[in-house]
Amino acid sequence: MRVAVVDVGANTLRLLVAETDARGGFVPIREERRRTGLGEDVERRGRLTREKIERSAEAARKEVRRARKLGAMRIEVVVTSPWRSAENGRELITALEQATGLRVQPLSEEDEAEHGFVGAVSRTHIDAEPVAVCDIGGGSTQIAIGTASAPSWLRSVPRPRSPPTPSRPRTRSPGRAPGT
Repeated sequence: MRVAVVDVGANTLRLLVAETDARGGFVPIREERRRTGLGEDVERRGRLTREKIERSAEAARKEVRRARKLGAMRIEVVVTSPWRSAENGRELITALEQATGLRVQPLSEEDEAEHGFVGAVSRTHIDAEPVAVCDIGGGSTQIAIGTASAPSWLRSVPRPRSPPTPSRPRTRSPGRAPGT
């Protein structure tokens, strides 16, 4: 069966279309990557701009359409750190669902670490255990340790926001009190 995932991350939206194999693994058919820059908004403002939300939703719509044209029978859309880090992250989820017509899976930090571990281990021949996987993303870094069959320890570390500078001041939403 052909399957696909659209992964909306802090800086990149990715598409993977794959064929399932007899062992329950995946053989990649097509991989695409688009820059979204959502993490830049979180870094500067603590929230996502309407423009980047709409641009990301449109990119997701196009990649879901591409996956369907390539014969994907099952398509999932996941979103990682942008929804967790931005104060208006739910708006991104809503826009993605409206644009794609699919239910979006917002991944927790632990879910993201587990998905990264399983994906890395499934595409690599493992000769020794335990196995450690470190996935450095634009908005967070996931570390997972386990066996070839499953992770047993998961951690996710959010990328710290840079302090404001005169050329890049941090802004707040109107009416929002400092520190809330």
